[in-house]
Amino acid sequence: MRRIIYLSLFFLATIPFLAQAQPDVGRITVKLNRAESNGRELTLDMDIHISNIHISPYESLTLTPMLRKGRESILLKPVIIHGGNKRKMYKRRIAFKGKNVADAGAYTVLKNDPELIQCALYEITIPYKSWMNNAELVLIGETWNYQDTPVSINEDVLEKSLKITTAKTKRISRYIRRR
Repeated sequence: MRRIIYLSLFFLATIPFLAQAQPDVGRITVKLNRAESNGRELTLDMDIHISNIHISPYESLTLTPMLRKGRESILLKPVIIHGGNKRKMYKRRIAFKGKNVADAGAYTVLKNDPELIQCALYEITIPYKSWMNNAELVLIGETWNYQDTPVSINEDVLEKSLKITTAKTKRISRYIRRR
């Protein structure tokens, strides 16, 4: 009888500790390192950190950065994260059709691993347009099912007003020796 009482007291004492152990919610964080223009081209440098994201084996998640201001917008190359079975389909597509076809214009393709913190080092150069200064930097997250049909679409504004710095370029004309 004493054994039953002690065991029940032990279990009652551990319940508050079990209630505190909540699973970590999946998280995607984006750090903008640099937005720089030389007048002709815009270079965006970002770190996209992905941690503890649960993606069904038959689904994939596409993270697409976008610049927009008023009616003007431009979608940048996406980062794609595949679930287990979608990753197998991707590997087969690479084997049969090649990496360029399998990537479908993606910046990078990652395998979903909820136990790892993955980081996509994202640096891209695009033609610069004047409307891009003070534009919004938005991240669009789309979940796709097995038949490549969108299941859900989410949109997060990363920067309300993107401050683009001008790149410092060296004038090489004074370094050229004249004959």
